[in-house]
Amino acid sequence: MAATRRTLQPPTDEITVSSGRAGEVADDLWQRVRDLAARIDQLEKRASVEDLGPDEQARLDRMRIRVARAARRAELADDVADQLADPSGRRPL
Repeated sequence: MAATRRTLQPPTDEITVSSGRAGEVADDLWQRVRDLAARIDQLEKRASVEDLGPDEQARLDRMRIRVARAARRAELADDVADQLADPSGRRPL
C-alpha cells in the first residue's frame, strides 16, 4: 500500500462561516443545557424526598459540573454567532 502525501495549507487571515449555522450550533448547545438542567431537576426532586446514595449524589454533582461547562460553551457559541452576524459574513481571525 503506497503512502499518500498530504500538503499543508498555509494559514489564512480570514475564515468564512455561515452566521446562520453558527446560530444553529449555539441553539443546539443551549438545548443540551436545558436537557441537562431537566435531568438535574429530576434528581434534585428525588433528593428532596429521599436520601440519595453516594453514587447518585456523585452523579448529581458531576451533572452540575457538566451543565455549568455546557452553559459556558453555549455562551461562547452565542458570542461567535453574534460576531459572525457581520453583514459581510467574514471576520478576521
